[in-house]
Amino acid sequence: MSQQPILDVQDIVKYFPVAGGLWSKPKAWIKAVDGISFQVYKGESFGLVGESGCGKTTLGRTILRLIEPTSGSIKLNGREITRLNQREMRALRRDVQMIFQDPQASLDPRMKVASIVTEPLRAFQKTGRQQLRDRALNLLEKVGLKADALDKYPHAFSGGERQRIGIARALCLNPSLIVADEPVSALDMSIQAQVLNLLGDLKTSFDFSSLIISHDLSVINHMCDRIAVMYLGVIVEMAPSNMFGRIQRHPYTAALVSAVPTPDPHKKQSPITLEGEIPSPVNPPPGCLFHTRCTYCFEHCRVERPTLVEIQAGHTVACWLNNGRGL
Repeated sequence: MSQQPILDVQDIVKYFPVAGGLWSKPKAWIKAVDGISFQVYKGESFGLVGESGCGKTTLGRTILRLIEPTSGSIKLNGREITRLNQREMRALRRDVQMIFQDPQASLDPRMKVASIVTEPLRAFQKTGRQQLRDRALNLLEKVGLKADALDKYPHAFSGGERQRIGIARALCLNPSLIVADEPVSALDMSIQAQVLNLLGDLKTSFDFSSLIISHDLSVINHMCDRIAVMYLGVIVEMAPSNMFGRIQRHPYTAALVSAVPTPDPHKKQSPITLEGEIPSPVNPPPGCLFHTRCTYCFEHCRVERPTLVEIQAGHTVACWLNNGRGL
């Protein structure tokens, strides 16, 4: 992997206002993403995992500027994109594409597959009709669909096939970065592995980096080189996937790992049960955001929020138990 990051996110923040009335100022703010930093390097698959409501999708859309960030820095291929205007940002979208969670909702039901797949190409350059059709056919073959799919509408396909069409569209411009938001969560279990393996094969042949967002730790562990765990708008632990599977330093990460089902019917599992619910992002607790559900919580956890600290090469964690305060 190159040491020059394709994507460099620094202290990104996204707050949403809670309206107090039609003409009044916001009475509160939803802290969906609250100061997140990470890098994605060339050729790398970076995974973002956490339970529903932690801010994963908001972060992904903010990175693409589908949602405007409140503050922070986002660099794509070394270029700061948070200050680009709409025209400059449009030109940069050739380099970054998104695979959406719901393949049915992300495909226009009134367009044929050939038009859907080549829409990014038509948006950025003038291309002849036959060239567009040839490009669509080539991309469909890459994702495992036949030529007769070109003139069909999205409703004629299964969920897995529709997601393959979405993947083909994302690859149309040969982007350097693809953001995949829950790419298999809307699919049947029987075809999730097929789509995941397809993404792995395409990553090698098209040479792109990827940011994969999922609530399913087994998906992230299968697909990614490094993994970051999100909780209530912040990253609480980050490590290479091979290290991540052996040891978890944050109590929340340990609970996520313990809940992953094992294919061995004879192996007994003891999932860690977390008491309580995720606090509201409108009024997050002081100190460590996880302390209201943590069995290891002590007084300092309730007072000061921990920051990410590298405890060994490539492994960082935001937990007072791991930086000397709790020892």
